[in-house]
Amino acid sequence: MGILEEFRDLTLMEWNFKSILENRLISLLRQQKIYWKQRSTMRWVTKGDASTNFFHANATIRHRKNFITSLEESTGVSHTEHNVKASILLDAYKEMLGQTEFGAMLQDLDLLLSQSMDFVGS
Repeated sequence: MGILEEFRDLTLMEWNFKSILENRLISLLRQQKIYWKQRSTMRWVTKGDASTNFFHANATIRHRKNFITSLEESTGVSHTEHNVKASILLDAYKEMLGQTEFGAMLQDLDLLLSQSMDFVGS
């Protein structure tokens, strides 16, 4: 394909054909994803239940991938104890999310409640 053909406008028929191809590609990719998901599930059922070595190897891999061995504080000190790591993570999330300060109440709740009681009584 030449350079000029890459930059020219597509005709209506070419746009429609491109759209059909894109939709077909998306459909095939979804089918492929479903296929591999089902295949991995079948492999797990056939080998995972019968072979404890297979099961334990997969569980170990998952554990190693998800396990946080140590966390480093902002001061540079590294910690491996669970409760200290949990505290560091909590503080980090609090810092990221921020904290709100409660300001003064802008509405007079007593007045609002008395007005709503007047409507109920009528």
